Amino acid sequence: MNETTIPYATHTWEPVGSGYDCMLAMDRLREPESLSDPARIICCTMADLFHRHSVPPPSYVDRILTTVAMCPQHRFLWITDHAANAKAYFDRDVAVALNIIYGNRGDHSTPPPLPLPNLALLVRTGCRDAFMERVPILRQTNVAVRGLSCEPLIEPVADLLDLLGAGDFLDWVTVGGESRSTARPCQPDWIEDIWSACRTAGVPFYFNQWGRNVLRGHPCTAKPAGIMATRQFPPALEISQ
Repeated sequence: MNETTIPYATHTWEPVGSGYDCMLAMDRLREPESLSDPARIICCTMADLFHRHSVPPPSYVDRILTTVAMCPQHRFLWITDHAANAKAYFDRDVAVALNIIYGNRGDHSTPPPLPLPNLALLVRTGCRDAFMERVPILRQTNVAVRGLSCEPLIEPVADLLDLLGAGDFLDWVTVGGESRSTARPCQPDWIEDIWSACRTAGVPFYFNQWGRNVLRGHPCTAKPAGIMATRQFPPALEISQ
């Protein structure tokens, strides 16, 4: 595990190795248990647990989920492009698998009830097609904390929040422009509109960054307060420092 500069997390955890070869990272499965202080942990920054073609087997994801269950002091963020695969995973009888894994550990403990309160599932929704496809699926997914990662934001999507009634079930929205050298444009208005929609719906909003290809000089990029100062977490993801 590593500390991270990603603003909304304290650590990253890579139980799936690069290239989606989960067998390479089995020695990392229990790393969060070694952290004494509460942490907010992004799981798999270099892979997607629910990748369409190279998904780790559900039995391996069960073991990752077991670590989440064993560490109630931490908050875990699972971020995916593949909402349908994530829903299919949580539609399984995951509790049976966790009971078996707990039993194999030999410490006579039992897993907490599902859905785990310290796990957030975020789906990436930086463009309109992804938003329309993934948000309705997220709504039906059996997780305690549901969020959107509107990163990188490359199209306006704020109107879809209202269209799909996202404020009725969303717990969190993170937003940011693209940061790579070939970043696609991100208009400040797009971020400002999501910020406003979240305020209206009462959904915690986290501003990550404008990105490298944002229209500089726009009024909202110059404000020290407002959007740039809005870095909110839902209660379930708060940690005590």
